[in-house]
Amino acid sequence: MPLLIRSLFAILVAAILLSPEPGRGASLNPGDLAFWQAIENSKDPAEYRAYLEAFPQGHFAPLARIRANEASAPAAVPGARAGRNAEEIAFWQSVQNSKNPAEFAAYLAAYPEGKFAVLARMRMAALGAAPGTAASAANAGAAPSVALESESARASSLRIVEDLAGIINGPSERTLLPVVGEGSLQDLADLHRNPIIEMAIVQSDVLDSPKARALSTGITYVAKLYNEELHLVARRNIKTIADLANQKVDVDVRGGGTEVTVTRLFRLLKIPVETVHDPTRVALQKLKKGDIAALALVAAKPSGLFKTLQWSDGLRFLSIPLNPAVTRAFIPSELSATDYPGLILPDHPIDTVAVGTVLAVAPVARGSPRYRAVAQFVDRFFTRFDSLLDPSHDPRWREVNLAAELPGWRRFPAVSRWLERNASVTTMSPQALEAIFSRFIDKREQASGRPPMQANQKAALFKEFENWEHGRVQ
Repeated sequence: MPLLIRSLFAILVAAILLSPEPGRGASLNPGDLAFWQAIENSKDPAEYRAYLEAFPQGHFAPLARIRANEASAPAAVPGARAGRNAEEIAFWQSVQNSKNPAEFAAYLAAYPEGKFAVLARMRMAALGAAPGTAASAANAGAAPSVALESESARASSLRIVEDLAGIINGPSERTLLPVVGEGSLQDLADLHRNPIIEMAIVQSDVLDSPKARALSTGITYVAKLYNEELHLVARRNIKTIADLANQKVDVDVRGGGTEVTVTRLFRLLKIPVETVHDPTRVALQKLKKGDIAALALVAAKPSGLFKTLQWSDGLRFLSIPLNPAVTRAFIPSELSATDYPGLILPDHPIDTVAVGTVLAVAPVARGSPRYRAVAQFVDRFFTRFDSLLDPSHDPRWREVNLAAELPGWRRFPAVSRWLERNASVTTMSPQALEAIFSRFIDKREQASGRPPMQANQKAALFKEFENWEHGRVQ
């Protein structure tokens, strides 16, 4: 259809649509929508330039600039709202079959949290553009975005991601995009197979799982994060962990971090159990009814799932035997009355084990847009890390030593370079490190059956450790 006829058609439709239809947002000019619908499938750049002449600040102006082959970068649409409304749907319908990633970037500029945002990023990735290019394509000079998958939907995991977003994202840009995860093995799979995920928080022991070995190829890490404790809750008639032999133990979601940890632990203890999978709150109700013998969950203490439990519920925490095989595989830890006053008596802590979590990176190609996006995240995260130690953030950040190495994992290259340039600012405080060292010694002595080490002995041993760490002894 010639341009003149198209324009006349657009004017005619605009006259019909002088009043917004029910359900259509008042922010979209009816003539703007009518003109755009008349040309949206055109192959003629002149028609898009005509649209821009009529509506230079129109709702579809960013898309029109791309199709008109103009050099200027598309800008975010003023006043655009996320949500399933007529304006957003019209915009999406215009780009959904496009082969140009910049058009999906224009949609994301207008609706960064829109209903089709995840799909837009996936389409961009399929067309060879990383999700991280959306921000730069849509807003010249903005930092590229990265998608971070949480360890799970538990509040503790989500708070860590929320804290990270708080220090990474600026007032006018969302460069860190949180995604809710479904367990460590699934998160590793997403790093490999999902083109919109650049990073994920996973348990550090996941690589010990045979299922994870194929998924670990090319995976690197940014930093070792916090530790999480194994909670093993059983009915009162179960006295020790050995009593769980050949009984049902719920291990949360299939492929999750809890399943990985519990499977390895019971194998080391030579206790055969039947593992079952239910959401934790469903499993807790089954435990109270006697349908299962125990519920296992790896989570940061205190976990909200267990915090309100009382002795009258007929449940107890089971101690984990801290023998040498277990302490070689896991971090010795404990649950106390401070954590769970309804189930644990004062001065009668429950021995357990903990596993670390790690901020893992997808196997992104060096020099690619996704690689550059993660490298920029690393710089912001490490440079602004001190702000996470503020009391307003999760206290587990105080456990993090950015320079700590993680055996079996390979650093993301940009992290190594940052650490080399900023070695003096990445170490944990001596007081925090000595406290962790002291707890380790206590648990090691307990596992070996030896009496507790005196405070002065631990201080002397820690001094030797410091000398060794700084190369002052051979």
